[in-house]
Amino acid sequence: MKKIISKLPGFPTAIILVIFFLFPLASFAQFHVFTWDNFESGTFPENLELLHTATPDTVYVFDYTTADAPGRFQNGIAATECGKYGLKFDIQKTKEYLKVASKYTLDRKTLGANGKALYQADFFLPKDLSELPYSIAVVAVLHSEDVKGAQFSFYRFGLVSGKDIFFSFTHNTPEPLLYKRMKIQDMNLKRPGWHRFQIIFDGQTNIICAVDGVATTFSPFPEPTLTQLRAGIMVSSSTTPSGECYADNLSIQWTTEKLEIPNSPWSPLPEGSSDNPVSPFTTIAGKTGLNWFASPEEAWQQCVSQKRPILILFEAPKVKSCQNFRQFLSSTPQTQELFKHFVLLRLDVNQLRGGTLYKQYGVFKVPCLGVMGTDGILKRKEYFRNPSDWDTISQNLQTALSP
Repeated sequence: MKKIISKLPGFPTAIILVIFFLFPLASFAQFHVFTWDNFESGTFPENLELLHTATPDTVYVFDYTTADAPGRFQNGIAATECGKYGLKFDIQKTKEYLKVASKYTLDRKTLGANGKALYQADFFLPKDLSELPYSIAVVAVLHSEDVKGAQFSFYRFGLVSGKDIFFSFTHNTPEPLLYKRMKIQDMNLKRPGWHRFQIIFDGQTNIICAVDGVATTFSPFPEPTLTQLRAGIMVSSSTTPSGECYADNLSIQWTTEKLEIPNSPWSPLPEGSSDNPVSPFTTIAGKTGLNWFASPEEAWQQCVSQKRPILILFEAPKVKSCQNFRQFLSSTPQTQELFKHFVLLRLDVNQLRGGTLYKQYGVFKVPCLGVMGTDGILKRKEYFRNPSDWDTISQNLQTALSP
């Protein structure tokens, strides 16, 4: 059992109790947050370790709002997803290996035959990739540095030489036992900008490497050797000592269910989509005319200033029942009219922040509509299964609008 304190500026603060059982979970169609470091305390987290040649002078928490921060760091959704602080890796020597790893271990056996674990971190990619160190990567590290060879026992996925996406596996040796590579241009990653690199353990055997939820051309592939793993980040130099890297949202999400890889906050939108990821507002369906906040902080500010309750939609966009709800909302004008009386907030429960609030408010399936008053208390939860539920749900929502 692990207590996580959630401090969202301008949004009600609460203690989240996250419990992980070693038996299959009920079907909730979501990934659960196992561990997540977003560095918003402004200090280096106690649950992270500095490994290899990393020191407090070369790996440290960085304030994105300072004058020497790269441009476009906090553009659009990055202001919400990355916040004010992240990690900076500052290469100062040749052949230097800077690594951090969480102290929390997830046992791959917990996933069962069909589950997945996402070991992931967000990296800022500048327009000119030659500004980066020789390699930057998310790593899944063997649980104990006391184990013989553990220093070189990990899976690593990231960017090398500013031009290739790579995966490597080492175990008890500094030389890789498995190495895969593809050209970065084949991933079509927007730059400058943030991107989520993911090592995904699929059941007990397969590994998928993905960027923003999109699998590489060399995925999936079998590799079952290491099972008890911690999440980390590794940055290295070659013969050139210069280079710096910015990273955020080091995390593990997991499920025992057979689910698709979720979108990341940086996922490209489908062609023709009406959603706009660089604005605090997004549109749930193009025909409804309803604007939904993607930011809890923005929604809370509107709730307080306008003295209107927040209607929170907890959803997982790839789940069929959530897609059905969107279609229902788009085709039901009276529903749209009712929703206009609320401040609207949409949360993807498979994102880190959405998943955290999902647990915080005791939601157990999607889609769910939650009503939060101006006192910051979630007063009602309504679960949508099919249109026949709507008469009861709409009556309860109308009641929630009463003083």
